[in-house]
Order: sequence, then C-alpha cells, then structure tokens
Amino acid sequence: MASRYEFRLVDLERDEFVKKAVHAEGPFKSLEIARSVLECDFLINVPLIKAHNETLITCSLKNLKGTLSRSMKSAFHGVNLHQAIAQLNSVLIPHLIVVDGLQGDLHSESGHDPVAMDRIILGTNPVEIDSVVADTLGYKPRDIRHIAYSGDAGLGTCDLKKIRIQSLNRPSEVKRFSPPTHYSKRFPCSIRAEGACCTCMGNFVFALERLNEKRLLSDRLSFVIGQNANISTQKKAFTIAVGQCASKQDAADLSIDECPPTASSIYQGVSSAITKK
Repeated sequence: MASRYEFRLVDLERDEFVKKAVHAEGPFKSLEIARSVLECDFLINVPLIKAHNETLITCSLKNLKGTLSRSMKSAFHGVNLHQAIAQLNSVLIPHLIVVDGLQGDLHSESGHDPVAMDRIILGTNPVEIDSVVADTLGYKPRDIRHIAYSGDAGLGTCDLKKIRIQSLNRPSEVKRFSPPTHYSKRFPCSIRAEGACCTCMGNFVFALERLNEKRLLSDRLSFVIGQNANISTQKKAFTIAVGQCASKQDAADLSIDECPPTASSIYQGVSSAITKK
C-alpha cells in the first residue's frame, strides 16, 4: 500500500525517542515519545472502541500509548496507569481524532468477540470524545478514571451536558450498550491483577475461558498476574503466578515464567498441575 500510494511508513518501535516534560500530575516527570510523532505536520489519532480489562474502556486517550518507547509502555503498567495516560495526553495533542466504532470488542482488549456498533466518531478533543464513547458503552465518563484525571488536568470536559454533538447521518436504530461483566467476576476462581500489560492480560483471559470450558476452574484456585499484584500471606488456595513479573514472587505453587505467557502455556501449565494435584 505504501508503494502504491507513495507514502512512507514508520515503525515507531524503531524511531528515535525524545523526552518531553509532562504538564499534569502523576507518576512521571517526563515521557519518551517518538520523534516522528512530535515533529509531524498533522497528527491523526485513529483508535478503535474497545473494552479493557484494566481501564474498562480504551479509546483516544489510551491509544496514544502507541507513541511511547517500549520501556515506557512497560513502565506505565507499574504505576498509576490512569494518571500516566492523562500525563501523556498533556504532552501530545492530536489535530484530529477518528474513532473506529464499526466493530469493537466490548468484553476485553483482545478483540476476539467483536460487536457491530456501526458508527464513526470525529472530533478534536480526546476527553470529550472518550466521554461520549464511555456513555455509549454504558459508563459514566468519570467512572473511567483516566477520563476523570484528564478532565481534572484541564485537558477537556467530561460533562456530557457541555459536549456538543452533531450527527451527520443518524442510524436507523440507535444502539446503546451495557458494561460487560468484568473478567474478575466471570470465572469461579480468585484473580489478583495489578499492572499487567495488555498482551499478558489478553492471553490470560483466553486461557481462563478454555479452562472454564473444561470445568477446571474453582474457588480453590488463585491467580496472580502483573507487576504489582501480591500473593496473600494467608493464602489457602492453590496459587498460580502468571507471567514473568508475577513469577518473581516465591510464594506461588505454580509459576508460568514467560514474557508474555501464551494462552497455550497458561492452559497447559494449569491443567497439568490440576490433574497432578
């Protein structure tokens, strides 16, 4: 496509990164952002409407994480992710936002269960856009913490009464959606997840679904995943540490020490341990 239309594609993972001071309260004093993004003439942010296991939704505010260095992306999950997203948006302001709401996954960021929403949203303020998206998905905008932090930082309003919406073509059926059941309540086991990256979390949920289909999950199992999730000192259940970060803890009965762990390795490891147990 690049050759056909004679434009240049840039892999931001291989770009030069520039430190930029933040202008909102949070865990970082500066962020490493791709130079190509900072120096472009016109920046268009094209997020997909999706649910997210940690932030509940992901849209234009969180989508800018793609402009960060890999180490910075990982660091975001070791701190207050919601404040960090607000800090990022205090530094990087797109000229235009085009939200793909044609088909999004309303259960997780993994994208395996798309729902037809049949809409595209355009705007210039990410806080306002994400507030409208949150409302569409059945949330109050301030229930999404990174939207609330961004609004409080003066990056835009999340008051729906103050946001002007112009419909260019109204669909024949106005669809409204309800928040999905959170993953922590979908499975009959204990889950402690704090600071897990999207890939790790997505593969983990895939594995839980397979384990649940085989009726291998129960309240006698306790899963720990992420940089900040701790194993209870009074644990009574069989504890499984998922991923390299969680596996650094010695108290787990089973560690799946991979970064990121695949859904297959999680499933095989847990099912094998349960069978032996």
